[in-house]
Amino acid sequence: MRKEDLKKKIIEMLNRSELHGYEAHKQMASIGFKLHISYLYRVLAEMEKEGYLESNPMKSTLGPERKVYRLGEKGWEELDQTLREAVRTIHVRYMDYLAKLSPQNSILRRLQRLLDVHMAKSEKILVVAPKVFYDWMIAPLCNRLKKGTVYLIKPKSTKLDVEFENLVVLDTPPGNILLKDNFVDAVRVHGEPEDFHEAVKEFHRILKKDGSLALIIPYFHSYKDNYPLTFAEFVEKVEHEISEEDKNKLDYETTKLLLSHLFRKVKYYRLTHLAIFVTKGKIEECDSIT
Repeated sequence: MRKEDLKKKIIEMLNRSELHGYEAHKQMASIGFKLHISYLYRVLAEMEKEGYLESNPMKSTLGPERKVYRLGEKGWEELDQTLREAVRTIHVRYMDYLAKLSPQNSILRRLQRLLDVHMAKSEKILVVAPKVFYDWMIAPLCNRLKKGTVYLIKPKSTKLDVEFENLVVLDTPPGNILLKDNFVDAVRVHGEPEDFHEAVKEFHRILKKDGSLALIIPYFHSYKDNYPLTFAEFVEKVEHEISEEDKNKLDYETTKLLLSHLFRKVKYYRLTHLAIFVTKGKIEECDSIT
């Protein structure tokens, strides 16, 4: 087993309980990972030095004191990141499944109705989305905006299977959009773009004064909420209804703070596994935001 894989496994094992080295070694063996115990102790010591683990000495009735390990701050952050990556992966696959459901069974129609309310009367809309969203979203938007324009940001490697006269494809990253200031009425973003902070500022730049921004990202609980690690447990606990201002169940305070510096009104909704931020009206004096 590679050292990095071993470290990730140790972090996963320590998610629910503290362990001393010998217990960790037994658990590794029980799931088929064979490694010398001295090597495991060296890795544990290295992880403690790096800040991923912390330890306390514990007295033993059978011998000398033993170190009991638990996750340190960097370990919890690594666990958080692991869950984020899992949520993103399953989010895309789940969206693909939902897009194939009949309209009466698909939450995507409910999402569409929610966004239509907040983006009514928009004539120029920028969309940032992975390919899984194109079929169910781009066609209705282009058909509805007969006299308007839909601008789509997509990866260069992604093939676009739909064509509309009022659809303009931009092969550009969200952090550097080739559109003028105060140009679009609305921006709709599905998924968390890379360089999120810079992307949000760029969305702010191209939006008109009274424009709206919608961020639709996977609903996510961090380790700070003491939430289950597995996605199955996560899905099991999420209600299938729209909930406005459900602040107690989702830790997106950083996102909300950033948006509140850039926009006058910020609302938060939850729809099954999706977290939806909708803003209205941008604040012009935002040069100090870093």
